[in-house]
Amino acid sequence: MKLCDKSVCTGCAACLNACPFGAIVFEPNAEGFGSPIIQESKCINCGKCRSVCPQIAKISCPTETKRVFACWHIDKNIRRQSTSGGAFTALAEDIIRQCGNVYGAAFDGFPKVSHVCVDSIEGLRRFQGSKYVQSEIGRTFSAVKSDIQKGRRVLFSGTPCQVAGLYAFLGKRHEGLLTTVDLVCHGVPSPMVFKDYVQWVERKTNAAIDEYHFRDKDIGWYLHSTKIKFSDGRRITENFFKNPYFRGFLRNYFLRQSCHSCQYAGLNRPSDITLADFWGYQGKRKDGQDRDDDKGVSMVMLNTRAGA
Repeated sequence: MKLCDKSVCTGCAACLNACPFGAIVFEPNAEGFGSPIIQESKCINCGKCRSVCPQIAKISCPTETKRVFACWHIDKNIRRQSTSGGAFTALAEDIIRQCGNVYGAAFDGFPKVSHVCVDSIEGLRRFQGSKYVQSEIGRTFSAVKSDIQKGRRVLFSGTPCQVAGLYAFLGKRHEGLLTTVDLVCHGVPSPMVFKDYVQWVERKTNAAIDEYHFRDKDIGWYLHSTKIKFSDGRRITENFFKNPYFRGFLRNYFLRQSCHSCQYAGLNRPSDITLADFWGYQGKRKDGQDRDDDKGVSMVMLNTRAGA
């Protein structure tokens, strides 16, 4: 049994979740990205893994007319803690109030980033702020399927290729129970490179990192800055031009190979809702209440009726 070519594999882990015999494991490849490996001693060539691979069985994206909004959270603290305007937190809060589960990327034992499940308003803080490193999906798709089978509302957020992998695994969209959110994604950097960078910073400063904020707003939303909090109480805030990891990320030095030919880098998205920074937003209200005040504005694009 063979999966898709390694050059187009996004690491979505649909195959891992679909294998009924546990014959697939994910291990870092030479560039540090999680990649599927089939254990031949357990594989019976059932083909389930290939049937759910979105790179083999192409996932069709909704083609409905898009509606785009500029949004920000009315809670100033939530807006401040969010990378953009806090729109995702608002969406997630609604799902939590309906006794649903929210899945997204969070630090899971720094510097590791994994997809985790949150079922409380307080827990949503783990999702705030961008994580510029590919997350580990693990068995998340199976957990989402279990929630849906129990009739529980689910909000799943991730990169568009992760959303496509989820739909490929589930086989249908499950409107009414599942809402998906993707991001206008620059590409996913290598977890290995980020780990090496963190270790370099800790050796350089002789202190462990307690908190890492890829994009902090202390000096404004437009001026991208990285803030690091250390175990000895020190804090470092760097403009992204001075931060080597951020520079390398924006110059595409250590993105996953499939990111360079991404089929979702356009208006056709697999998700119900697409979120991004709304750069260049200009309000129209005469009282100025909708102006861009450099505190973050979210672009919300509705791709489906379910998203609306």
